[in-house]
Amino acid sequence: MQGATLFIIIIIIAIVFIILLAIFGYKALYKRRANQALEGVRSTSLIDPLSFFQVIIMIVTLTLSIVALSKLEVLSSDILEQTNRINSLNNDIDFLRNNVNSLENLLNNYIESNQLVQNSRYDFGDYSNISNTVETTISFTLKEIDSSSDIYIVATNIDDATDFIKELVESETLTYTKTVSLDIDVKYQITFIIESTIHSTGGILYEIDLPRMLDNKTQFSAGVYGLNQMNYTFNFSFDTLGIDNLSIESVQLRYYKNTNMIDSTLNITSSLNFFDESGQYNLDYDSSISDMEITGFDIIVVDSWGNTWISPKIPLGPNGSE
Repeated sequence: MQGATLFIIIIIIAIVFIILLAIFGYKALYKRRANQALEGVRSTSLIDPLSFFQVIIMIVTLTLSIVALSKLEVLSSDILEQTNRINSLNNDIDFLRNNVNSLENLLNNYIESNQLVQNSRYDFGDYSNISNTVETTISFTLKEIDSSSDIYIVATNIDDATDFIKELVESETLTYTKTVSLDIDVKYQITFIIESTIHSTGGILYEIDLPRMLDNKTQFSAGVYGLNQMNYTFNFSFDTLGIDNLSIESVQLRYYKNTNMIDSTLNITSSLNFFDESGQYNLDYDSSISDMEITGFDIIVVDSWGNTWISPKIPLGPNGSE
């Protein structure tokens, strides 16, 4: 960088020196020619003043161009240097971020490994329509415990703390499991208690919001297409939540005419797919209607508990939105 700058300075000095030499030389030559003209000696000028000054302007322009190019070169070099610094800084930031993430993971692993509860889960069993409850198996693993301690699982009604289930759990290992009957209309907080002759402790395992889970077990989406909007498609899914005796009894399509009266129904239960691993029913259905008087449809689902779910009405055809 310094060598290039020094070279440019030398070039500029040389050009200025040449310009000055040309000016003084031209003045001397011009004066000599003028004296010869006064003495009557015929002479021819090597260059007229206008051409001379044009040459000077060209030299000055060339000099300024060289200076501008040199500045651009320096600026380009500075930009490249700053870009390299930014890239290096980004690399340093990425390195620090990775180190922070690694430390965070180590800290989380350390915290998890030292938590009293190492893991916990729950699974649903059968539903009883007599007691309106579902059998729920609650399990968790402790890091360590005094052998003389008693372990309890407590399921408390979040809306009424006086309504709770407390069960003693016995195990020869550090994993404790207990099946309790939970009311499907109640939101529970599941906790554990460790009682000993010295002190008692415990903690929260999780919440089980059965009303919300059962309300959200059904998902539905639909659309219409085609020139007259008489083609339709819909997707329906039903989550059993792992409850053994919860299933779908029937799925029906119900068609409406422009009087908004039910025209006909179609049983499509046989089109259902059941995925045992996830405990979900799924139905993708695509069809069309040729009767232009049909203005819409809905879907009716009946489950094994006798509950009925009816989808929003889906308009069909040019008169479907009326």
